[in-house]
Amino acid sequence: TLLCGFALYAVALRIGQYGLTPDRIWIGVTAGVLMLHALAYLLSLIARERWMAVSRQANIGIAVLVALTAIALQTPWGDPYRVSAESQYQRLASGAVDPALFDYGFLKFNLGDHGEAILERIAEDAGVADEAVVAEQLAALATAETRWQWRQPGRQQVRRQSVRETLSDPERVTLIPADLEIPEDLHTDWLHGVVGQCGRQDGQECMLTAIDLTESEGLEYVLALRGEHMAPIMHLFERRLEGDGWASTFIPVSAEAITFWSDFAVGRIDAVTPAHRDLKVGDQVIPLRRQP
Repeated sequence: TLLCGFALYAVALRIGQYGLTPDRIWIGVTAGVLMLHALAYLLSLIARERWMAVSRQANIGIAVLVALTAIALQTPWGDPYRVSAESQYQRLASGAVDPALFDYGFLKFNLGDHGEAILERIAEDAGVADEAVVAEQLAALATAETRWQWRQPGRQQVRRQSVRETLSDPERVTLIPADLEIPEDLHTDWLHGVVGQCGRQDGQECMLTAIDLTESEGLEYVLALRGEHMAPIMHLFERRLEGDGWASTFIPVSAEAITFWSDFAVGRIDAVTPAHRDLKVGDQVIPLRRQP
């Protein structure tokens, strides 16, 4: 039951962040059915002597529900492709996603006729999204014959520019300190997806600061995020030792760090020397960490 609950919660988070897709709909339905079975068997244990009768009745009821759900998903109203296309349109039209980062290619290459219909609808009415940006993206999409072409260099440049604009927008990302200088090339392959949610939905807040955490030249950058339905987390960005670009590390925040957000916001951040240096055995380096 607990695992099914985690699965449903994870799917719900993903849908809240990126909208519905056919895969997410089917995963949600599957996890929901598994949850019903888990609850039914839990009730059968509570029933003790009547466990078999309770299980039998529950199985029949769940089987009927599964059959009705399967039929509903095959109707024009419940078609996962139609529902997903509508969900993606609402994300764009409501301003939940930056129009420069919205995946128009998903509609064209993954959602068939329903996706094409939504693209035509977007061309006519993009809601609160910037019409100039939408028109530019649709024009670029028209030249792409495959999803691979759609994802190539031009998209990367748009994403890098969007990340830069977001990190420079004080209403979406709080810089610690306020005059923090951000490197022009600060970017990773997925950073646009993270900062794209900052200040847009679910009350997600973002803060960025710089600190010297390594012996490498230059500073490292720490991005802290939290949301209405998301506990605080951090991403550490440091320059790669070889070549250009940045490497990123996900850092969870301990549930015991109650004052983490307020401390981060006022700049109470420092680098602490580790209790142990790493141990090297032969050519293998073994990180040593003192257990709490």
